[in-house]
Amino acid sequence: MKNFIIYALFFILPSVVLAQGKCKDPAASEKALAGLKHHNLMQEYEIYLMKKTKDMTPTAGIKINLTRGMKYRFYAVNSTNYMGKIILNLYTSPSKTQLLGSTFNYASKKHYEAIEFTAHMTGVFFLEFEFEGGKEGCAVIISSYINSL
Repeated sequence: MKNFIIYALFFILPSVVLAQGKCKDPAASEKALAGLKHHNLMQEYEIYLMKKTKDMTPTAGIKINLTRGMKYRFYAVNSTNYMGKIILNLYTSPSKTQLLGSTFNYASKKHYEAIEFTAHMTGVFFLEFEFEGGKEGCAVIISSYINSL
């Protein structure tokens, strides 16, 4: 476990955190906020990942608390400044044992702009980000909710 934490600190986080200046795209941010529709904004994320290398495909993820009975929407807008197309995957945990939703259909290679999900339990979930084919990319992600209790 200690080795994994060291790996994450030196290889995964720098690809997201240190490159934030490369991901300023006001048009993508405006489009993402317009995609809220009737949902309430929770958080806006600017995600930048470097290009895939021979040894590693960059991914990043966040833990997110969701409440039972609430309907959530995770909306993604790609920056036009990069070739990469964002893929969001929602899992029950960082171990990725149960995929709950994705913005990409791996069988048909079709992208979707959002994941809509109603939480059937309260807890911590895991939202993973990657770019198709390991390409360098930048995207704006909006997490939002609508109370459906």
